[in-house]
Amino acid sequence: MAIPMWSKSSLTSYSEESGVTAAKMMLRMTTGEGDTALHEAARNARIHVVEILTKEDPDFSYSSNVHGETPLYIAASVGYHRRPEQGKVIDEILKNCISVDYGGPNGRTALHAAITTKDYETIRKILKKNKRLTKLTDENGWSPLHYAVYFSRWHDISAVKLLLECDESATYIAETTEKKRTALHIAAIQGRVNVMKEIVSRCPACCDLVDNRGWNALHYVVASQRFNAFKECLRRIPELERLKTEKDDKGNTSFHLIAALTHKQEEWNKVYPYDNEQSGIYGFNKQEQSIANIHRETPLHLAAKYGYSNVVKVLIDRAKAPHADPESGVTAAKMMLRMTNGEGDTALHEAARNARGRVVEILTKEDPDFSYSANVHGETPLYIAASVGWEQQDKVIDEILRNCNSVVDYGGPNGRTALHAAITKGDDVTARKILRKEKKLTTATDENGWTPLHYAAYFSSWFGISAVKVLLQYDVSAAYIAEKEKKRTALHIAAIQGEVDVMKEIVSRCPTCCDLVDNRGWNALHYAVASQRFNAFKACLRVIPELKTEKDDKGNTPFHLIAALTHKEEEWREIYPSYKESGIYGINKQELSTANIRFGDFGEIQNNQTCLDRLLTPDENTILHVYLRNQQTGSTDFVYIILERGWNVLHYAVANQNNYAFKECLTIPELERLKIEKDDKGNTPFHLIAALTHKQEVWNKVYPYDNEQSGIY
Repeated sequence: MAIPMWSKSSLTSYSEESGVTAAKMMLRMTTGEGDTALHEAARNARIHVVEILTKEDPDFSYSSNVHGETPLYIAASVGYHRRPEQGKVIDEILKNCISVDYGGPNGRTALHAAITTKDYETIRKILKKNKRLTKLTDENGWSPLHYAVYFSRWHDISAVKLLLECDESATYIAETTEKKRTALHIAAIQGRVNVMKEIVSRCPACCDLVDNRGWNALHYVVASQRFNAFKECLRRIPELERLKTEKDDKGNTSFHLIAALTHKQEEWNKVYPYDNEQSGIYGFNKQEQSIANIHRETPLHLAAKYGYSNVVKVLIDRAKAPHADPESGVTAAKMMLRMTNGEGDTALHEAARNARGRVVEILTKEDPDFSYSANVHGETPLYIAASVGWEQQDKVIDEILRNCNSVVDYGGPNGRTALHAAITKGDDVTARKILRKEKKLTTATDENGWTPLHYAAYFSSWFGISAVKVLLQYDVSAAYIAEKEKKRTALHIAAIQGEVDVMKEIVSRCPTCCDLVDNRGWNALHYAVASQRFNAFKACLRVIPELKTEKDDKGNTPFHLIAALTHKEEEWREIYPSYKESGIYGINKQELSTANIRFGDFGEIQNNQTCLDRLLTPDENTILHVYLRNQQTGSTDFVYIILERGWNVLHYAVANQNNYAFKECLTIPELERLKIEKDDKGNTPFHLIAALTHKQEVWNKVYPYDNEQSGIY
């Protein structure tokens, strides 16, 4: 673009007034993003430019761009720690501009921005210029104090102190959204005791504020589940003491919430008021629940959970004592043992979950005829004990199996049993104990049709084959059971994972199970190939060589699959059959032999979609690697593959945001014509690059800035 040249006479004739106006018009001009020159200078920390611009046009407010950012907001959001020179940018704007615009996106201000970057010097400067910003909230109703609390750390609450020194009334500001939380509530839910103390010390009355549920700050500290923070609050902030008995909209005090936490986190028992007289001060909530029975747990549940065996015995004896009729006394005791909480757990469930062996012994001997069925999660006491996998659970499992008569419930969630649970933990000792009691569990399947043997084969890579051996010793017929949908047997599961030892064990005890195939007609050797574990396949081939010529529903033998793998992984060429031997594998239903596939006619086994999938894999399979690999087989057709969006492989090279790979692609002659090919929206690969140049400078090196060159796109 030619720059207009002004003669001396024309400049003289141009009035001084209009000259100033023209200069200001130039300063105020915006880009497509709504940025003025000052926006750009602030964003890039150009101190002297900012000084010139603000002094030249101090009356202009420099309002926000299309993203809602003003120059001051941009400078404040960068942060002093990341760019110290931004401090001088901010100084120049605040010093020279008469009507500063502090705005930012989503209702935030430059003060919000300085707080999020922990730029305390900028916070001071902005507050000195405009104190009223402490009360301005973003679109969610968060004031700068909300942000200061949220971004505070135990060792650093400087921003909170600066704001409170300037304006304590900000502590009363609640969110405009439905939650209505104050800054004190935000501090409480994060367990920031030092922040809470700072706020309460300056504004004690803010403790009375509650959110939309009626929760006060103490409710929020409990909700944070930070036990030490709760204790510290009551110790260091005496103003919170009176909140202990304050109720929310459902009538719950903070100690009603603590009562619920005691079931999962033992440490909360240290502050729980077990004394009846003391607990009475918290009253009942609107469901008429005291803090003692909010989860419908009896004292027996609690004693069983924490292993208080003496208390368990006393409670059982007391249940029997008042009755003259011994039979009715026993009935009352058993009713107590069989009572369930809100989760459907009996006291035995709780004892089993927490490995309280002595308590389990007492409970099972007291009521040996009860089956102790599943809770609301489908877990029986035996399933829970088997699934935990702790050493302490041995006594729990022994007592349940020994004392419960013929009514032991082995059930678990999703159709699994306690035997499934023991197998998933690699606990073959517990598996033996369960099988001695109930051998039929070897053929029990979960909702997906998996037997314990399926699980043992699957987890063998973690726990070894001991569990597999135990199950097969008790019942080899489990090797014939296939899952519901894919119809895979345990042998197939072992094969896909390349677990040769498991396969040997299964085949040695049940040779005929090798003939079983899945819903696609795949046998175990197909699965061994699919595992892509070369050494495992070689070992499998020695175990079940008779399967190598068996075909699936599409007519492919395992060696048809191997022929496809030879293109990607050279090691598979080692066992690829010789020309003479390849004939025994025949042709598949696409009339392809192993040789056809080996030498480039992929058919359905390795189609163009697979090539494209490999191309997009975020490892060494960049477009360049795939190209070079396919060059070896004489195939370049994949270069012109497109998807539903109309993207070619060059679009994908840009989408991967790998600038180096893209530049390498441009050196490949076959890809040259794809540079101007458009997708369904009319975008060439260089349209995508144009978007990337805004965020990643490295793409500017390949962007066609020349007008003549860029026009071809």
